[in-house]
Amino acid sequence: MHTAATSPTGLGAELILEGDNVIQNNCTLYSCRIEKGAYVGHNSVIMEGAVLQKGCIIAPNSVVPPGRIVKERQVWGGNPIKYIRKALEQEAFVSFEYCRHSNDYAEVYNNSFLPYNNAYLYRHGPSEVALP
Repeated sequence: MHTAATSPTGLGAELILEGDNVIQNNCTLYSCRIEKGAYVGHNSVIMEGAVLQKGCIIAPNSVVPPGRIVKERQVWGGNPIKYIRKALEQEAFVSFEYCRHSNDYAEVYNNSFLPYNNAYLYRHGPSEVALP
């Protein structure tokens, strides 16, 4: 995720993620807006000023150019992205449920850790603990 003080295109320089979204591995987000329920596939790049509306699906390895608006419940993909088709009702439902399930699981997983890290205690490995 990347944002800057200014963007070279003159579009807004802020990254806004609204609600539950699925953003898969190795994605790059530059100063864009992603609304609730959006699904972004692996290795995708979302450029500055782009808006992904509610329930849209971006295919893996896609590039969303600066300032592009992806309408809600549509499937887009490619480099640069092109309209593929309207999202099926099942896809929208699965995406929303996947978002909710992922966030619930992440919350449980996150709560299993302490709010701080103790890695500084291990200098040479887990068997040798550095004493303060």
